[in-house]
Amino acid sequence: MSLSLKVRFNDGHRVQVLSTQPGESFFALLRRHGIVLNGPCGGTGRCGACRIHLSGPASPPSTQEEKLLGAEELARGIRLACQAVPLGPLEIEARPPAGTISKGSLTPLHLRKITPLLPPGPRTGGFQTRPYPLGLALDLGTTTLACYLANLADGAVLAEAYRRNPGFLYGEDVISRVGAVAQETGLLAVMQNDLQRELNAVVDTLVNQAGVTRESIGTAVVVGNSIMIHFFFGVDPAPLACSPFHLQIRGNSGGLARLAGLALHPQAWLATPSLTSAYIGSDALAGLLSALDLRTRRPFLLLDLGTNAEAILVTKDRFLAASTAAGPAFEGYALSSGLPGGEGAISGVRFNKERGLQLEPRDLGEARGITGSGVLDALAILLAEGALQPSGRLLPPPGAISPLAGTVVQGQDGWELQLAPGVQLTQRDIRQLQLAKAAVATATRFLLERVGIEASQLKALLLAGTFGSYLRPQSAAAVGLVPYHDLSPIAPTKAIGNAAGRGALLYLLSAHKRRLAQSLAQRIEVVDLAGHPAFQRTFLAEIAFPSPSAREAPKS
Repeated sequence: MSLSLKVRFNDGHRVQVLSTQPGESFFALLRRHGIVLNGPCGGTGRCGACRIHLSGPASPPSTQEEKLLGAEELARGIRLACQAVPLGPLEIEARPPAGTISKGSLTPLHLRKITPLLPPGPRTGGFQTRPYPLGLALDLGTTTLACYLANLADGAVLAEAYRRNPGFLYGEDVISRVGAVAQETGLLAVMQNDLQRELNAVVDTLVNQAGVTRESIGTAVVVGNSIMIHFFFGVDPAPLACSPFHLQIRGNSGGLARLAGLALHPQAWLATPSLTSAYIGSDALAGLLSALDLRTRRPFLLLDLGTNAEAILVTKDRFLAASTAAGPAFEGYALSSGLPGGEGAISGVRFNKERGLQLEPRDLGEARGITGSGVLDALAILLAEGALQPSGRLLPPPGAISPLAGTVVQGQDGWELQLAPGVQLTQRDIRQLQLAKAAVATATRFLLERVGIEASQLKALLLAGTFGSYLRPQSAAAVGLVPYHDLSPIAPTKAIGNAAGRGALLYLLSAHKRRLAQSLAQRIEVVDLAGHPAFQRTFLAEIAFPSPSAREAPKS
Protein backbone atom coordinates (compact mmCIF):
# COMPACT_ATOMS: atom_id res chain seq x y z
CA MET A 1 0.00 0.00 0.00
CA SER A 2 1.29 3.46 -0.90
CA LEU A 3 1.98 5.91 1.94
CA SER A 4 1.90 9.69 1.91
CA LEU A 5 5.21 11.14 3.01
CA LYS A 6 5.97 14.79 3.70
CA VAL A 7 9.58 15.76 3.02
CA ARG A 8 10.80 18.98 4.61
CA PHE A 9 14.23 20.24 3.54
CA ASN A 10 16.35 21.75 6.27
CA ASP A 11 16.98 24.93 4.30
CA GLY A 12 13.52 25.92 5.57
CA HIS A 13 12.19 26.96 2.17
CA ARG A 14 10.60 23.87 0.62
CA VAL A 15 8.20 21.10 1.51
CA GLN A 16 7.25 18.24 -0.84
CA VAL A 17 4.67 15.47 -0.42
CA LEU A 18 5.77 12.15 -1.95
CA SER A 19 4.11 8.74 -2.27
CA THR A 20 6.12 5.67 -1.30
CA GLN A 21 6.23 2.18 -2.75
CA PRO A 22 6.08 -0.91 -0.49
CA GLY A 23 9.44 -1.73 1.09
CA GLU A 24 11.14 1.27 -0.48
CA SER A 25 13.88 2.94 1.55
CA PHE A 26 13.92 6.70 1.99
CA PHE A 27 17.08 6.86 -0.13
CA ALA A 28 15.40 5.03 -3.04
CA LEU A 29 12.22 7.08 -2.64
CA LEU A 30 14.04 10.40 -2.79
CA ARG A 31 16.20 9.23 -5.69
CA ARG A 32 13.04 8.23 -7.61
CA HIS A 33 11.81 11.80 -7.22
CA GLY A 34 15.11 13.33 -8.33
CA ILE A 35 16.22 14.33 -4.81
CA VAL A 36 19.91 13.65 -4.20
CA LEU A 37 21.20 13.11 -0.68
CA ASN A 38 24.82 13.07 0.36
CA GLY A 39 25.54 9.34 0.00
CA PRO A 40 28.93 8.61 -1.58
CA CYS A 41 28.62 4.85 -1.02
CA GLY A 42 25.61 4.82 -3.34
CA GLY A 43 23.09 3.84 -0.67
CA THR A 44 24.78 0.67 0.55
CA GLY A 45 24.97 1.72 4.21
CA ARG A 46 28.76 1.96 4.35
CA CYS A 47 29.40 5.70 4.62
CA GLY A 48 26.75 6.97 7.04
CA ALA A 49 26.38 10.23 5.12
CA CYS A 50 22.68 10.10 4.16
CA ARG A 51 21.40 11.20 7.58
CA ILE A 52 17.77 12.33 7.82
CA HIS A 53 15.52 13.26 10.75
CA LEU A 54 12.31 11.22 11.03
CA SER A 55 9.04 12.09 12.76
CA GLY A 56 6.74 9.08 12.48
CA PRO A 57 6.73 5.27 12.16
CA ALA A 58 9.64 3.62 10.37
CA SER A 59 11.45 0.29 10.29
CA PRO A 60 13.69 -0.59 13.27
CA PRO A 61 17.33 0.58 13.08
CA SER A 62 19.57 -1.75 11.13
CA THR A 63 22.90 -3.07 12.35
CA GLN A 64 24.65 -0.53 10.12
CA GLU A 65 22.66 2.32 11.66
CA GLU A 66 23.47 1.17 15.18
CA LYS A 67 27.15 1.08 14.24
CA LEU A 68 27.35 4.39 12.35
CA LEU A 69 24.84 6.48 14.32
CA GLY A 70 24.81 5.14 17.86
CA ALA A 71 22.09 5.22 20.51
CA GLU A 72 22.13 8.99 21.05
CA GLU A 73 21.47 9.97 17.42
CA LEU A 74 18.92 7.20 16.97
CA ALA A 75 17.07 8.44 20.05
CA ARG A 76 16.86 11.90 18.45
CA GLY A 77 15.23 10.46 15.34
CA ILE A 78 18.35 10.50 13.16
CA ARG A 79 18.36 7.66 10.63
CA LEU A 80 20.20 6.61 7.49
CA ALA A 81 17.98 7.14 4.46
CA CYS A 82 19.36 4.04 2.73
CA GLN A 83 18.50 1.78 5.68
CA ALA A 84 15.17 3.12 6.99
CA VAL A 85 11.79 2.23 5.43
CA PRO A 86 8.59 4.21 6.17
CA LEU A 87 5.80 2.26 7.93
CA GLY A 88 3.19 5.00 8.05
CA PRO A 89 2.59 8.70 7.34
CA LEU A 90 5.49 10.77 8.63
CA GLU A 91 7.71 13.77 8.04
CA ILE A 92 11.43 13.79 7.35
CA GLU A 93 13.97 16.58 7.30
CA ALA A 94 16.75 16.20 4.78
CA ARG A 95 19.52 18.25 3.26
CA PRO A 96 18.59 20.17 0.09
CA PRO A 97 19.01 18.37 -3.24
CA ALA A 98 22.04 18.85 -5.43
CA GLY A 99 22.39 22.39 -6.71
CA THR A 100 24.86 25.20 -7.03
CA ILE A 101 28.04 24.57 -5.08
CA SER A 102 31.09 26.61 -4.24
CA LYS A 103 32.77 27.62 -7.46
CA GLY A 104 36.40 27.12 -8.35
CA SER A 105 38.54 29.92 -9.66
CA LEU A 106 39.25 30.27 -13.38
CA THR A 107 42.62 31.74 -14.36
CA PRO A 108 42.07 34.43 -17.06
CA LEU A 109 42.67 33.49 -20.68
CA HIS A 110 45.36 35.32 -22.66
CA LEU A 111 44.90 34.45 -26.32
CA ARG A 112 46.54 36.59 -28.98
CA LYS A 113 44.30 35.25 -31.74
CA ILE A 114 40.77 33.89 -31.50
CA THR A 115 40.01 31.10 -33.97
CA PRO A 116 36.93 29.44 -32.49
CA LEU A 117 35.69 25.95 -33.09
CA LEU A 118 32.74 26.22 -35.47
CA PRO A 119 30.17 23.81 -36.89
CA PRO A 120 31.23 22.49 -40.29
CA GLY A 121 29.82 24.29 -43.30
CA PRO A 122 30.36 27.34 -45.52
CA ARG A 123 32.03 30.30 -43.82
CA THR A 124 31.31 32.98 -46.38
CA GLY A 125 30.46 35.63 -43.82
CA GLY A 126 32.69 34.49 -40.99
CA PHE A 127 31.47 33.55 -37.55
CA GLN A 128 30.41 37.12 -36.67
CA THR A 129 27.43 36.87 -39.03
CA ARG A 130 26.25 33.52 -37.73
CA PRO A 131 23.16 33.49 -35.50
CA TYR A 132 25.03 31.66 -32.77
CA PRO A 133 27.97 33.80 -31.58
CA LEU A 134 28.54 31.99 -28.28
CA GLY A 135 30.36 28.81 -27.23
CA LEU A 136 30.17 26.48 -24.25
CA ALA A 137 32.94 24.68 -22.33
CA LEU A 138 31.85 21.76 -20.12
CA ASP A 139 34.10 20.05 -17.57
CA LEU A 140 32.46 16.84 -16.34
CA GLY A 141 34.15 16.23 -13.01
CA THR A 142 33.39 13.11 -11.00
CA THR A 143 31.84 15.24 -8.27
CA THR A 144 31.45 18.70 -9.84
CA LEU A 145 30.18 19.93 -13.21
CA ALA A 146 31.88 23.17 -14.24
CA CYS A 147 30.41 25.07 -17.19
CA TYR A 148 31.53 28.27 -18.96
CA LEU A 149 29.84 30.45 -21.57
CA ALA A 150 32.21 32.35 -23.88
CA ASN A 151 31.92 34.97 -26.61
CA LEU A 152 33.45 33.47 -29.75
CA ALA A 153 34.37 36.90 -31.11
CA ASP A 154 36.72 38.03 -28.34
CA GLY A 155 37.06 35.01 -26.03
CA ALA A 156 35.42 36.76 -23.06
CA VAL A 157 33.90 34.41 -20.47
CA LEU A 158 30.36 35.77 -20.03
CA ALA A 159 29.13 33.42 -17.30
CA GLU A 160 30.14 30.37 -15.31
CA ALA A 161 28.24 27.88 -13.17
CA TYR A 162 29.10 24.91 -10.98
CA ARG A 163 26.82 22.02 -10.00
CA ARG A 164 27.17 18.69 -8.30
CA ASN A 165 27.40 15.73 -10.65
CA PRO A 166 24.15 13.73 -10.23
CA GLY A 167 26.11 10.52 -10.77
CA PHE A 168 27.37 10.95 -7.21
CA LEU A 169 24.11 9.35 -6.13
CA TYR A 170 25.26 6.02 -7.58
CA GLY A 171 28.76 5.96 -6.09
CA GLU A 172 31.51 8.23 -4.84
CA ASP A 173 33.85 7.40 -7.72
CA VAL A 174 33.46 6.36 -11.33
CA ILE A 175 34.40 2.73 -10.67
CA SER A 176 31.53 2.43 -8.18
CA ARG A 177 29.20 3.87 -10.82
CA VAL A 178 30.42 1.40 -13.43
CA GLY A 179 29.65 -1.39 -10.95
CA ALA A 180 26.18 0.03 -10.33
CA VAL A 181 25.46 0.09 -14.08
CA ALA A 182 26.58 -3.55 -14.39
CA GLN A 183 24.17 -4.61 -11.62
CA GLU A 184 21.05 -2.68 -12.64
CA THR A 185 19.54 -2.98 -16.11
CA GLY A 186 18.67 0.37 -17.60
CA LEU A 187 20.70 2.38 -15.11
CA LEU A 188 23.14 3.62 -17.77
CA ALA A 189 20.29 5.39 -19.59
CA VAL A 190 19.01 6.80 -16.29
CA MET A 191 22.44 8.17 -15.41
CA GLN A 192 22.87 9.66 -18.88
CA ASN A 193 19.45 11.34 -18.60
CA ASP A 194 20.28 12.66 -15.14
CA LEU A 195 23.52 14.14 -16.46
CA GLN A 196 21.84 15.69 -19.50
CA ARG A 197 19.09 17.19 -17.33
CA GLU A 198 21.62 18.71 -14.95
CA LEU A 199 23.75 20.12 -17.77
CA ASN A 200 20.73 21.71 -19.41
CA ALA A 201 19.81 23.24 -16.04
CA VAL A 202 23.33 24.68 -15.91
CA VAL A 203 22.88 26.12 -19.41
CA ASP A 204 19.71 27.82 -18.16
CA THR A 205 21.76 29.39 -15.37
CA LEU A 206 24.45 30.56 -17.80
CA VAL A 207 22.11 32.15 -20.33
CA ASN A 208 20.16 33.87 -17.56
CA GLN A 209 23.38 35.28 -16.11
CA ALA A 210 24.52 36.53 -19.52
CA GLY A 211 21.12 37.74 -20.71
CA VAL A 212 21.21 35.64 -23.89
CA THR A 213 19.29 32.67 -25.33
CA ARG A 214 20.14 29.00 -25.75
CA GLU A 215 19.86 29.40 -29.52
CA SER A 216 22.84 31.78 -29.49
CA ILE A 217 25.13 28.90 -28.45
CA GLY A 218 26.43 27.23 -31.60
CA THR A 219 29.42 25.22 -30.41
CA ALA A 220 30.49 23.34 -27.29
CA VAL A 221 33.51 21.43 -25.97
CA VAL A 222 33.12 18.70 -23.36
CA VAL A 223 36.01 17.27 -21.31
CA GLY A 224 36.06 14.71 -18.52
CA ASN A 225 37.73 11.54 -17.39
CA SER A 226 37.26 8.65 -19.80
CA ILE A 227 34.46 6.98 -17.84
CA MET A 228 32.51 10.24 -17.46
CA ILE A 229 32.75 10.82 -21.23
CA HIS A 230 31.33 7.33 -21.80
CA PHE A 231 28.46 8.08 -19.38
CA PHE A 232 27.82 11.39 -21.16
CA PHE A 233 27.36 9.65 -24.52
CA GLY A 234 25.46 6.69 -23.03
CA VAL A 235 28.17 4.19 -23.96
CA ASP A 236 28.75 1.22 -21.66
CA PRO A 237 31.90 2.02 -19.62
CA ALA A 238 32.42 -1.56 -18.38
CA PRO A 239 35.41 -2.28 -20.70
CA LEU A 240 37.28 0.62 -19.03
CA ALA A 241 37.08 -0.95 -15.58
CA CYS A 242 38.72 -4.31 -16.32
CA SER A 243 41.70 -5.57 -18.28
CA PRO A 244 42.57 -4.82 -21.07
CA PHE A 245 40.84 -1.45 -20.27
CA HIS A 246 39.46 -0.84 -23.74
CA LEU A 247 38.26 2.62 -24.79
CA GLN A 248 35.03 2.57 -26.81
CA ILE A 249 35.26 6.32 -27.40
CA ARG A 250 38.56 7.85 -28.51
CA GLY A 251 37.56 11.51 -28.63
CA ASN A 252 39.05 14.05 -31.03
CA SER A 253 35.71 14.06 -32.82
CA GLY A 254 32.51 16.05 -33.10
CA GLY A 255 28.79 15.87 -33.80
CA LEU A 256 25.50 17.67 -33.26
CA ALA A 257 25.08 18.73 -29.64
CA ARG A 258 21.38 17.84 -29.65
CA LEU A 259 22.26 14.19 -30.30
CA ALA A 260 24.06 14.25 -26.93
CA GLY A 261 21.00 15.74 -25.24
CA LEU A 262 22.18 19.36 -25.05
CA ALA A 263 19.49 21.92 -25.80
CA LEU A 264 21.44 24.64 -27.63
CA HIS A 265 21.05 25.97 -31.20
CA PRO A 266 19.48 23.15 -33.28
CA GLN A 267 22.66 22.93 -35.38
CA ALA A 268 25.09 23.45 -32.50
CA TRP A 269 28.30 21.42 -32.78
CA LEU A 270 29.84 19.43 -29.93
CA ALA A 271 33.53 18.46 -29.85
CA THR A 272 35.32 16.00 -27.58
CA PRO A 273 39.13 16.20 -27.27
CA SER A 274 41.17 13.00 -27.27
CA LEU A 275 41.04 10.41 -24.50
CA THR A 276 44.56 9.12 -23.87
CA SER A 277 43.66 5.94 -21.99
CA ALA A 278 40.98 4.38 -19.82
CA TYR A 279 42.12 6.55 -16.88
CA ILE A 280 43.69 9.58 -18.54
CA GLY A 281 40.82 11.41 -20.13
CA SER A 282 40.24 14.65 -21.97
CA ASP A 283 40.10 16.55 -18.65
CA ALA A 284 43.75 15.65 -17.97
CA LEU A 285 44.66 16.64 -21.53
CA ALA A 286 42.83 19.97 -21.09
CA GLY A 287 44.58 20.51 -17.74
CA LEU A 288 47.97 19.95 -19.36
CA LEU A 289 47.04 22.32 -22.20
CA SER A 290 46.17 24.97 -19.60
CA ALA A 291 49.39 24.46 -17.61
CA LEU A 292 51.55 24.80 -20.74
CA ASP A 293 49.64 27.94 -21.72
CA LEU A 294 50.76 29.51 -18.43
CA ARG A 295 54.37 29.08 -19.60
CA THR A 296 55.44 27.27 -16.47
CA ARG A 297 59.15 26.52 -16.13
CA ARG A 298 60.10 22.86 -16.50
CA PRO A 299 60.24 20.41 -14.92
CA PHE A 300 56.93 20.98 -13.14
CA LEU A 301 54.26 18.88 -11.50
CA LEU A 302 50.54 19.44 -12.02
CA LEU A 303 48.18 17.97 -9.43
CA ASP A 304 44.48 18.13 -10.28
CA LEU A 305 42.95 17.22 -6.95
CA GLY A 306 39.43 15.83 -7.01
CA THR A 307 37.57 12.57 -6.47
CA ASN A 308 39.60 11.13 -9.34
CA ALA A 309 42.93 12.92 -9.10
CA GLU A 310 45.49 13.27 -11.87
CA ALA A 311 49.19 13.88 -11.51
CA ILE A 312 51.08 15.11 -14.58
CA LEU A 313 54.85 15.55 -14.66
CA VAL A 314 56.31 17.70 -17.42
CA THR A 315 60.05 17.68 -18.13
CA LYS A 316 61.99 19.25 -20.98
CA ASP A 317 60.82 16.66 -23.49
CA ARG A 318 58.45 14.27 -21.70
CA PHE A 319 54.85 14.28 -20.43
CA LEU A 320 53.94 11.62 -17.87
CA ALA A 321 50.51 11.17 -16.32
CA ALA A 322 48.90 8.99 -13.67
CA SER A 323 45.35 8.85 -12.37
CA THR A 324 44.29 7.74 -8.92
CA ALA A 325 41.00 7.33 -7.08
CA ALA A 326 41.41 9.75 -4.18
CA GLY A 327 37.74 9.59 -3.18
CA PRO A 328 35.44 12.52 -2.40
CA ALA A 329 37.00 13.62 0.91
CA PHE A 330 39.04 16.43 -0.71
CA GLU A 331 35.81 17.99 -1.96
CA GLY A 332 34.07 17.82 1.41
CA TYR A 333 32.03 14.66 0.86
CA ALA A 334 32.19 11.39 2.82
CA LEU A 335 33.11 13.37 5.97
CA SER A 336 30.91 13.58 9.06
CA SER A 337 30.63 17.37 8.76
CA GLY A 338 31.85 17.76 5.19
CA LEU A 339 30.55 20.38 2.78
CA PRO A 340 31.75 21.24 -0.74
CA GLY A 341 31.47 24.94 0.07
CA GLY A 342 28.78 27.58 0.20
CA GLU A 343 27.05 29.28 3.11
CA GLY A 344 28.17 28.08 6.54
CA ALA A 345 31.17 26.13 5.20
CA ILE A 346 34.47 26.45 7.09
CA SER A 347 37.02 26.83 4.29
CA GLY A 348 40.12 27.40 6.43
CA VAL A 349 41.42 27.09 9.97
CA ARG A 350 44.12 29.23 11.59
CA PHE A 351 45.73 28.84 15.00
CA ASN A 352 47.74 30.81 17.52
CA LYS A 353 48.72 30.15 21.11
CA GLU A 354 46.59 32.92 22.60
CA ARG A 355 43.29 32.59 20.75
CA GLY A 356 43.37 28.94 19.72
CA LEU A 357 41.47 27.94 16.57
CA GLN A 358 40.25 30.69 14.23
CA LEU A 359 37.71 29.67 11.60
CA GLU A 360 37.52 31.15 8.10
CA PRO A 361 36.00 32.97 6.37
CA ARG A 362 35.79 35.72 8.96
CA ASP A 363 32.13 36.39 8.08
CA LEU A 364 31.31 32.69 8.44
CA GLY A 365 28.20 33.13 10.58
CA GLU A 366 26.77 29.86 11.85
CA ALA A 367 29.05 26.99 10.82
CA ARG A 368 27.27 24.11 9.05
CA GLY A 369 30.27 22.05 8.00
CA ILE A 370 33.84 22.10 6.73
CA THR A 371 35.46 21.86 3.29
CA GLY A 372 38.44 19.71 2.35
CA SER A 373 40.80 22.70 2.50
CA GLY A 374 39.62 23.48 6.02
CA VAL A 375 40.19 19.88 7.07
CA LEU A 376 43.80 19.97 5.79
CA ASP A 377 44.44 23.13 7.84
CA ALA A 378 42.99 21.44 10.93
CA LEU A 379 45.13 18.33 10.43
CA ALA A 380 48.28 20.45 10.05
CA ILE A 381 47.47 22.24 13.31
CA LEU A 382 46.80 18.99 15.18
CA LEU A 383 50.10 17.53 13.95
CA ALA A 384 52.06 20.61 14.98
CA GLU A 385 50.44 20.66 18.42
CA GLY A 386 51.06 16.98 19.08
CA ALA A 387 47.38 16.06 19.18
CA LEU A 388 47.64 13.98 15.98
CA GLN A 389 50.19 11.20 15.73
CA PRO A 390 51.90 10.37 12.42
CA SER A 391 49.88 7.13 12.43
CA GLY A 392 46.71 9.23 12.20
CA ARG A 393 45.58 8.58 15.74
CA LEU A 394 43.90 11.60 17.34
CA LEU A 395 44.58 12.24 21.04
CA PRO A 396 44.11 15.14 23.46
CA PRO A 397 47.02 17.61 23.14
CA PRO A 398 49.92 16.91 25.52
CA GLY A 399 50.61 19.16 28.49
CA ALA A 400 48.43 20.44 31.30
CA ILE A 401 47.52 23.66 29.48
CA SER A 402 46.93 23.81 25.74
CA PRO A 403 45.09 26.25 23.47
CA LEU A 404 43.37 23.16 22.04
CA ALA A 405 42.08 22.10 25.47
CA GLY A 406 38.34 21.57 25.26
CA THR A 407 38.32 21.23 21.47
CA VAL A 408 39.66 17.66 21.28
CA VAL A 409 36.90 15.77 23.07
CA GLN A 410 35.67 12.23 23.47
CA GLY A 411 33.14 11.40 20.75
CA GLN A 412 31.06 8.41 19.86
CA ASP A 413 33.88 6.62 18.03
CA GLY A 414 36.87 8.00 19.92
CA TRP A 415 38.49 11.41 20.16
CA GLU A 416 37.33 14.13 17.78
CA LEU A 417 38.07 17.79 17.12
CA GLN A 418 35.11 20.07 17.82
CA LEU A 419 35.32 23.04 15.47
CA ALA A 420 31.87 24.53 16.10
CA PRO A 421 28.53 23.30 17.50
CA GLY A 422 27.61 20.25 15.41
CA VAL A 423 30.78 20.47 13.30
CA GLN A 424 33.51 18.01 14.12
CA LEU A 425 36.48 16.18 12.66
CA THR A 426 36.33 12.53 13.68
CA GLN A 427 38.84 9.71 13.66
CA ARG A 428 37.02 8.21 10.68
CA ASP A 429 37.29 11.53 8.81
CA ILE A 430 41.03 11.55 9.40
CA ARG A 431 41.32 8.04 7.98
CA GLN A 432 39.45 9.14 4.84
CA LEU A 433 41.90 12.02 4.33
CA GLN A 434 44.87 9.72 4.93
CA LEU A 435 43.71 7.37 2.17
CA ALA A 436 43.12 10.26 -0.24
CA LYS A 437 46.48 11.91 0.36
CA ALA A 438 48.28 8.55 0.17
CA ALA A 439 46.78 7.93 -3.28
CA VAL A 440 48.05 11.28 -4.59
CA ALA A 441 51.45 11.01 -2.90
CA THR A 442 51.99 7.52 -4.37
CA ALA A 443 51.19 8.76 -7.88
CA THR A 444 53.63 11.65 -7.47
CA ARG A 445 56.42 9.42 -6.19
CA PHE A 446 56.10 6.98 -9.10
CA LEU A 447 56.15 9.78 -11.70
CA LEU A 448 59.30 11.30 -10.21
CA GLU A 449 60.97 7.89 -10.04
CA ARG A 450 60.11 7.18 -13.68
CA VAL A 451 62.11 10.19 -14.91
CA GLY A 452 64.79 9.93 -12.20
CA ILE A 453 64.44 13.33 -10.53
CA GLU A 454 63.88 14.48 -6.95
CA ALA A 455 61.00 16.68 -5.84
CA SER A 456 63.50 19.39 -4.95
CA GLN A 457 64.46 19.64 -8.65
CA LEU A 458 60.96 20.74 -9.70
CA LYS A 459 60.67 24.36 -10.80
CA ALA A 460 56.99 24.57 -9.93
CA LEU A 461 54.09 22.76 -8.34
CA LEU A 462 50.71 23.60 -9.87
CA LEU A 463 47.56 22.81 -7.88
CA ALA A 464 44.35 22.56 -9.89
CA GLY A 465 40.70 21.87 -9.23
CA THR A 466 38.26 23.45 -6.79
CA PHE A 467 40.03 21.87 -3.84
CA GLY A 468 43.46 22.83 -5.18
CA SER A 469 42.29 26.42 -5.57
CA TYR A 470 41.54 26.83 -1.88
CA LEU A 471 44.03 24.69 0.02
CA ARG A 472 47.08 26.23 1.67
CA PRO A 473 50.29 24.74 0.23
CA GLN A 474 51.83 24.78 3.73
CA SER A 475 49.03 22.58 5.04
CA ALA A 476 49.35 20.26 2.04
CA ALA A 477 53.07 19.87 2.80
CA ALA A 478 52.46 19.35 6.50
CA VAL A 479 50.17 16.35 5.94
CA GLY A 480 52.29 14.86 3.13
CA LEU A 481 49.92 15.55 0.26
CA VAL A 482 52.65 17.28 -1.78
CA PRO A 483 56.20 15.88 -2.04
CA TYR A 484 58.07 18.51 -0.01
CA HIS A 485 59.34 18.61 3.53
CA ASP A 486 59.66 22.37 3.29
CA LEU A 487 58.04 24.53 0.62
CA SER A 488 60.45 27.46 0.88
CA PRO A 489 63.27 26.10 -1.39
CA ILE A 490 60.98 25.53 -4.39
CA ALA A 491 59.21 28.17 -6.42
CA PRO A 492 56.50 28.71 -7.14
CA THR A 493 53.68 26.67 -5.64
CA LYS A 494 50.69 28.03 -7.48
CA ALA A 495 46.95 27.40 -7.47
CA ILE A 496 45.73 27.62 -11.08
CA GLY A 497 42.02 27.03 -10.52
CA ASN A 498 40.01 24.78 -12.78
CA ALA A 499 42.73 23.80 -15.24
CA ALA A 500 40.49 21.33 -17.10
CA GLY A 501 37.75 23.91 -17.60
CA ARG A 502 40.27 26.52 -18.70
CA GLY A 503 41.81 24.02 -21.11
CA ALA A 504 38.38 23.30 -22.57
CA LEU A 505 37.97 27.04 -23.20
CA LEU A 506 41.38 27.20 -24.90
CA TYR A 507 40.35 24.27 -27.10
CA LEU A 508 37.09 26.06 -27.92
CA LEU A 509 38.72 29.37 -28.82
CA SER A 510 42.07 28.55 -30.48
CA ALA A 511 42.94 26.45 -33.51
CA HIS A 512 46.57 26.44 -32.34
CA LYS A 513 45.55 24.96 -28.96
CA ARG A 514 43.44 22.32 -30.69
CA ARG A 515 46.42 21.22 -32.79
CA LEU A 516 48.65 21.23 -29.72
CA ALA A 517 46.12 19.12 -27.78
CA GLN A 518 46.09 16.54 -30.56
CA SER A 519 49.89 16.37 -30.48
CA LEU A 520 50.01 16.11 -26.67
CA ALA A 521 47.53 13.23 -26.69
CA GLN A 522 50.04 11.21 -28.73
CA ARG A 523 52.97 12.06 -26.46
CA ILE A 524 51.55 11.51 -22.96
CA GLU A 525 53.13 8.52 -21.22
CA VAL A 526 50.57 6.86 -18.95
CA VAL A 527 52.02 5.42 -15.73
CA ASP A 528 49.99 2.47 -14.44
CA LEU A 529 49.92 2.75 -10.65
CA ALA A 530 48.05 -0.46 -9.83
CA GLY A 531 50.44 -2.48 -11.99
CA HIS A 532 53.54 -1.08 -10.29
CA PRO A 533 55.28 -3.82 -8.24
CA ALA A 534 55.79 -1.43 -5.32
CA PHE A 535 52.30 0.07 -5.32
CA GLN A 536 50.91 -1.63 -2.22
CA ARG A 537 54.06 -1.05 -0.17
CA THR A 538 54.33 2.59 -1.22
CA PHE A 539 50.65 3.35 -0.68
CA LEU A 540 50.70 1.90 2.84
CA ALA A 541 53.84 3.90 3.66
CA GLU A 542 52.23 7.14 2.42
CA ILE A 543 49.17 6.72 4.66
CA ALA A 544 51.16 7.94 7.65
CA PHE A 545 51.53 11.68 8.22
CA PRO A 546 55.05 13.11 8.16
CA SER A 547 56.74 13.97 11.43
CA PRO A 548 55.79 17.55 12.37
CA SER A 549 59.25 18.43 13.71
CA ALA A 550 60.22 20.50 10.66
CA ARG A 551 56.74 21.77 9.81
CA GLU A 552 54.66 24.75 10.82
CA ALA A 553 50.89 24.82 11.18
CA PRO A 554 48.97 27.66 9.54
CA LYS A 555 48.97 30.68 11.83
CA SER A 556 47.01 33.89 11.89
